[in-house]
Amino acid sequence: MSEAQPDINVAFVTPWYGADIPGGMEAETRRTAERLVHAGISAHILTTTIRDFFADWSKNHHKTTRETINGVPVRRFPVRRRDRAAFDAVNWRLMQNLPITPRQEQTYIRQMINCPDLYDHIRTAPASTLFLFIPYMFATTY
Repeated sequence: MSEAQPDINVAFVTPWYGADIPGGMEAETRRTAERLVHAGISAHILTTTIRDFFADWSKNHHKTTRETINGVPVRRFPVRRRDRAAFDAVNWRLMQNLPITPRQEQTYIRQMINCPDLYDHIRTAPASTLFLFIPYMFATTY
C-alpha cells in the first residue's frame, strides 16, 4: 500500500518564465516545476509579462494570460512603468559596494519590477499555497 500524497500547492514566483529563456535560475525553475508536475504534485508558475532579464522591465512582452508550458501551468501578470534611471543610479552604488540611504533603498525596491496584480494575487492566495520565490534578489520576492 502506498502512502497518500499530501495536498500540496506549490507556486514558483519568478520575474520571467519561458521554455527558451537562458540562465541558471530559469533552467532550475523550469526543471523543478516540470518534475513536480510529472510526479503528480500541484505546481505552477506565477510570473510577469517581462520577456527576460535583458529586456526592459517595464515592457509587457507577453500577454497577461494563463498558459501551460511543458505541462506546467503559467500565469502572467502585467508590469507597470518604472523609473529606470532612478533604479540604475541606486543599483550602480550597490554594485560599487557604496552605502545607500533608506530613501534610495525604497527607490531600488519600487523601481525594480512593478507588478501590483502579482502581489495582490499572492496576498489573497489560499494559506495552503507554498510560495517559492526565485531568484531572491528581485522585487517579485519582496
